[in-house]
Amino acid sequence: MVLLPQWSINWHHFQRNTPLVMAGAPQARPLYLKQLTWGTAFQRYETSLIPEIPQSLVYADPAGQRLLARQPAGRFPSYGAYLQFVARHPVATGLRYLRHLFNGLDIRFPTPYPRHLHPAGQQALRLLNYALLGLGTWLALAVWWRGRQSRPTRELWRAPVAPVLLAVLLPCLLVLPTLIECRFLLPLHMLLLAAIATCWQPRTWWHELGGPARRVALLVLATGWLWGCWQLSEDTARHLRPPSEAPQE
Repeated sequence: MVLLPQWSINWHHFQRNTPLVMAGAPQARPLYLKQLTWGTAFQRYETSLIPEIPQSLVYADPAGQRLLARQPAGRFPSYGAYLQFVARHPVATGLRYLRHLFNGLDIRFPTPYPRHLHPAGQQALRLLNYALLGLGTWLALAVWWRGRQSRPTRELWRAPVAPVLLAVLLPCLLVLPTLIECRFLLPLHMLLLAAIATCWQPRTWWHELGGPARRVALLVLATGWLWGCWQLSEDTARHLRPPSEAPQE
């Protein structure tokens, strides 16, 4: 059901039997195939209204660019070529997908189109977002773990919950290899926030931690999480490139 509308559009207008978004003439290279190339060479993209950078904010992936340079013409001519590339570099590809996942959830700007490279209050909002991401991830894992041992939860998963989650998260999974933008992972981001809003009970959770040692350990772990997220985001920001280096084609 999720793929059917785009599939119908492609068949009706271009006589192409594919559910992937197309751009340009039917004989042109598929947009998703281009995105696989761009997503290997660049790790993040922002559409920008910043006066001094009027076109875009694009962040390079030096490691991916070095691997991509070994490809004929510096791109993937087919999906098979990309799968062969992944098979040759599984660890690098997996790490790149994890980096894309983080960058897609790392909201560095308070508006969809950045108007300032360093907006006021950016640091506090980023730390708040990292804290929510960590909490949402922890809650999702806790619910999943308890569900394995809980009969009512297992019965719930036999209902249409799993297919609905798959439909919501399938677009997020498909865009992980591409040139990531924050809006691509909006369903996942909203799902994590919904988990916090519906599952987290701070007072009960704090009491269940037990003694001071476990609480101190949790604070240390949370501090390490925030520090790691901050450093990962700053490393991405250091690879900002001028608009002239943005993906072309």
